[in-house]
Amino acid sequence: MRLRLLEATRGVPFRRACAMAALSLLSGSNATRAATPAASELPTVQFVLDRFVRVTGGRDAWMRHRSITIHGRYQVPARNLDVETVSHMKDGKAMQIALLAAGKSLSGYDGHTAWDLDADGKVFIHAGDEVRSIARDADMYYHLHVMDYFQSMEVVDVQEFSGHSCYHLKGVNSWGKVNEQFYDRQSGLLIGYAFNTAWRGGNGAATAIFENYRDFGGVLMPAKTVTRDGDSLSIFSITLISYDDVDDSIFALPQPVRERLLATRLTSAPPEDLLRFKPSDRPTPCPTPVHPKNGSLAVTGTNLDSRAIWTQFKRTAFLGENGAGVPGGCIAVSTIGALISAKGLLHFKGEGHYCPQTDKAVYHYVFDATEAERFGMPERGTIDYDGGKNIETYSSSMS
Repeated sequence: MRLRLLEATRGVPFRRACAMAALSLLSGSNATRAATPAASELPTVQFVLDRFVRVTGGRDAWMRHRSITIHGRYQVPARNLDVETVSHMKDGKAMQIALLAAGKSLSGYDGHTAWDLDADGKVFIHAGDEVRSIARDADMYYHLHVMDYFQSMEVVDVQEFSGHSCYHLKGVNSWGKVNEQFYDRQSGLLIGYAFNTAWRGGNGAATAIFENYRDFGGVLMPAKTVTRDGDSLSIFSITLISYDDVDDSIFALPQPVRERLLATRLTSAPPEDLLRFKPSDRPTPCPTPVHPKNGSLAVTGTNLDSRAIWTQFKRTAFLGENGAGVPGGCIAVSTIGALISAKGLLHFKGEGHYCPQTDKAVYHYVFDATEAERFGMPERGTIDYDGGKNIETYSSSMS
């Protein structure tokens, strides 16, 4: 885990404020101090990073545990805030809980989606570089492969930082943000970071300072992290640490987050090309008491976009005959079926026509109202079947 306190962002209290604690993961408190280069010499970046791993216990100590639970307190003195927090990490995933008077405020990362769920039920889904930053901070073994997260880094000078004479490392991370790290010249311990938070909604120039390294069950780590983001100051203090007690189920997306994620992904697609499937059909017995003149077809389809939420559809098409309102040479058709996703089914029914000469069909569908609301989908739309291209497209209507 990278030594960093994840802060509240976008002005919403405790959105990421229940933070991952500052953690020099897995070390012995009596680690041997490594040799220090002379004052006139600047070591290599790798020397500084490797020495930090050594003085905090060595690689084997870092790898000893698979998960960690950190209990702590998050304080913002200027706002009289003092909040109990619990953070869990395992396998590159994280869950942070702030215990508020109004209820729990949650922030999580399941290896794919980074999200916040406020005590009032408001959901926020992170995107872009924010997700990359959150994924890095969920890495328990960050300090074993720091350079995997950087395009470049160098030791630029020796600098005073929070009362310590430090090797000053300056780098550009993998998503193009400047990050500065300060390691005590004598002890080799990480004293703090300097960075800028404006890109993720913060106040700008910021520092995180790690203090009071203590032994927690044989593991040395800073018990206190002081973060300054512009004029804002916050303090995180560890109260209790436990290891290897995190069940995988804790990282499951809460229902409100799943629903928001599903709605966001679906409605972000172009309306005229919302869902495109490769269909196939076969004759099927007509269900009693339905007896369409030209029989029935079982139609199935697979989404052409493998990343899409709605992966498949299944429907039954009932083939009627030409009549009022049906174009010449075409027949009336109706259909019932469902879109299929890992989150559940979205049932629909539709009426339209099929033209054998062009091998095309158009249906006007209506989704089940309760299911459409749950998934954040417009209730009505159109199904366009093009046999020549072997594509079936579901387009929503906002009217």
